[in-house]
Amino acid sequence: MSTTLIPRLTSLTSIVLLTVGALSAPAAAAQTQSAQPVEQNGVCEYGEICLYYGSDATGSLSDFSSDHGIDDYGDSPTDCYKFISPGAGQGQCIKNNAESLVDNSDLDVSMHTSGPAEGHTYMTQLFGMTSSYPSYPQNFDDYLKNYNGSHIVFKGI
Repeated sequence: MSTTLIPRLTSLTSIVLLTVGALSAPAAAAQTQSAQPVEQNGVCEYGEICLYYGSDATGSLSDFSSDHGIDDYGDSPTDCYKFISPGAGQGQCIKNNAESLVDNSDLDVSMHTSGPAEGHTYMTQLFGMTSSYPSYPQNFDDYLKNYNGSHIVFKGI
């Protein structure tokens, strides 16, 4: 009798564990999903790099996930990254129109000019991460303000 009781208890335990695991899996997936930032929704969320039309994070913004950089914002009105939130600059291409950013990620960002600037073939401005959320607005230097074409996201040392 003890030999049949052990397999039954083992089977019952397996069923209970499988049921508990199945019930808790959707909750765990929902937590993971909500913790990830949504790309390009016009809201500057944790884990994103946000570019603004105006200085001091004013005007319309465009938000990017910090998991990759953008090689070229594009300059054709039909095929470019645009400022998408309400405010001054909404609907305009980002390239050569951004003046500031907010880095809400744990990474660093380097902004790059879209071509030669002030006698140099290529200009870059680095922005470091901050320990607080949300991050504070950082304005582009004069040579990069309204003359930007791409950004790279990286982990500095």
